Amino acid sequence: MKNVIREKWHWLLISFFLLVETVVLLLLGDNIYASAHDNLELHVLDYHLLRENGLFFAHGAELPVLNGVSRDYFFSEFNIYSVLFLLFPTCYAYIIGIILKTVVGVFCTRLLARDILKDNYRKYESLAALVGFAYGLLPLYPMFAIYFTSIPYLIWILRRVCKREKGGFTLLFTYPFFSYFTFFGMFILGYMALYAIYLALTKSKYMIKMLLSVVVLAVGYMVFEYRLFGIMLFSGTKTIRDTMVFASCNAAEFFTAVVEVFCKGIFHAESVHTYFVMPVVLLYLAVKLVNSIYRKNIKGFLKNPVLLMILAIVFNCFVYGLFYLEPVRNFVAFLVPPVRGLQFNRTIFFNPFLWYAAFFAVLKQMYDARLFRLSNTLAVAAAAVVLLSNTKYNDLFQTVFNHTYEIVKQKEANNLSYREYFSTELFDKIKEEIGYEGEKAVAYGLDPGVLAYNGISTLDGVLSYYPLSYKETFRQVIAPALDREGNEAARVYYDDWGARAYLVSGSGESVSQPLRSYEVSDRNLYIDVQALRALDGVYVFSRIELENEDTLGIALVGTYVQKGLPYTIYLYQA
Repeated sequence: MKNVIREKWHWLLISFFLLVETVVLLLLGDNIYASAHDNLELHVLDYHLLRENGLFFAHGAELPVLNGVSRDYFFSEFNIYSVLFLLFPTCYAYIIGIILKTVVGVFCTRLLARDILKDNYRKYESLAALVGFAYGLLPLYPMFAIYFTSIPYLIWILRRVCKREKGGFTLLFTYPFFSYFTFFGMFILGYMALYAIYLALTKSKYMIKMLLSVVVLAVGYMVFEYRLFGIMLFSGTKTIRDTMVFASCNAAEFFTAVVEVFCKGIFHAESVHTYFVMPVVLLYLAVKLVNSIYRKNIKGFLKNPVLLMILAIVFNCFVYGLFYLEPVRNFVAFLVPPVRGLQFNRTIFFNPFLWYAAFFAVLKQMYDARLFRLSNTLAVAAAAVVLLSNTKYNDLFQTVFNHTYEIVKQKEANNLSYREYFSTELFDKIKEEIGYEGEKAVAYGLDPGVLAYNGISTLDGVLSYYPLSYKETFRQVIAPALDREGNEAARVYYDDWGARAYLVSGSGESVSQPLRSYEVSDRNLYIDVQALRALDGVYVFSRIELENEDTLGIALVGTYVQKGLPYTIYLYQA
């Protein structure tokens, strides 16, 4: 028994954590705390609507948001998250996705490490497991997290292809099941194409295999995400992406952005490397540089794999910054019109993997120097730093923190749990009392996704890709707020982006906050009621009691609350 613990302690540690995480999250169920931003309000909602309306495999159908949006604008049915939400109730599918993210990170890192290290794998097994564990724990964009943590699996597949091992091309063709084209696929293909060019210049025997891999993977993405490609290439419909205007920067701001994203990353791709992983890696490189200068072996330093990975990170950071240089952005759109409006700076999404790959390489060399205990300690510490990071998408931390706060302080946290955010019991009561029969509605003071989740058809909503014509139509509804003096920020936010088609405050206040309590100073609603009625809008669900309903010509139907839930809903009829 002692020998098992001594040899497999890392797997026991990881298994114990996964068991505790699974028990805690599944027992809490819809009492977990998860971020609403770009998450509950958007992708969790999308999958919920596909599930509740039976539309995963549907064609020629619409989802009841934004006055009805074609099913084809939403995720393909041939995707790992689609399978989860098809098989399990929404909240539990989300929780299983959180757990699977870590499992996939550990498994895929182990797979790649075994392939690279071969017979030496057993020597470094604890490092591979623990660094893979830290990588799998990262608080990444929850509904895309498996797309991040499966990257080692893609590299493993490509190595199989190059070594002509059986099934390589089949696995490569099916990889898009674990990926998403506009976030990862187009950049993976771009990097593979660049690597193929490098192989051609160096007259490598792997060049043909890599070119074939580009073709096979591209076809895989087109098959698995046929809906997206149909919209992008063949629909002829102009979307909000055609008119999106992104922030631009000058040279000084460009370099500031590059340095900042190198040091901190971005919240959709949290690598939590700033205070631990990065210092360890950079300190290692500094020591190696000094040593190489002393030994007059700069060429050896330049070939160091850790340095090469850091240079790749720097390159991705420069691409991130280049996106905010308008001439560069326009040039890319001119060369490849279908990607207009798509953020080609998402190469930054590969940096979390690169940081932890570099970290593993550093610890491996420490292992080679017989610093076994220190190496393992650093690997465990990296995982602990990630686990305890108070970041937007660290759902386990936010869940434990908020429940602990409520126990210790004996009062409710201001953040909302999953159950409180969607408040299903409250909206079921409202629908029953008003005899709801599918009338269209808008939300004010809460995310429209809350209404849609509860089976209420909405004219508003958030979606990163939908017809431009509807954006322009909905603008007429909110024009009185957007065009008010002093509300320039709201106007620019909608006109230059428009993914969030929300009712907005006329005074620049943020009124849709997923919090238990917050104050607003302006209780007037600025909308064109006639434009709302022209879209067959009937109801306004508001968390804010309006002071100008008479001026607008809308009537208060009722005020609704539900014990144990945070919202007070003022329901108005247009």
